[in-house]
Amino acid sequence: MRMPRRKSLALAAVVGATLTLMTPSAAFAYYGDELNYAVASSGPTGEYTCTSVTGAKACFKPNGDDFFVQDTREDGHAAAADWLYSNYVRTGACVNTLGSGKWGLCNKDFPEGQEIRLSASVYEQGRYVVAGSLISVYA
Repeated sequence: MRMPRRKSLALAAVVGATLTLMTPSAAFAYYGDELNYAVASSGPTGEYTCTSVTGAKACFKPNGDDFFVQDTREDGHAAAADWLYSNYVRTGACVNTLGSGKWGLCNKDFPEGQEIRLSASVYEQGRYVVAGSLISVYA
């Protein structure tokens, strides 16, 4: 028994939409609740604190609440600064997809004097490749 063309097209549309919604996107896999893609920067200046892991360097500059991220390895992966603010009140990732050797910047706004935990990480299509140790910095 053949299905009418309209029903067949409707069924295909429903199946396609369902599969699209069930397929995880890269945005869902990055760390935290806030995802920012870094804009090009010349790197941090003034007072700042950095941490690194093979393939990524992440820095925080409290004057301005800026995250700086450098991709330090030519491997096709994205570098990120993963952060958590004030015992998981806010969490997020500043992702640098600008390419090897390039610095990126994400500007945030935190209340002064609060602890931020920072880690340098490397991702491939939104999935962790490697994450560094967490360090404490203060807004």
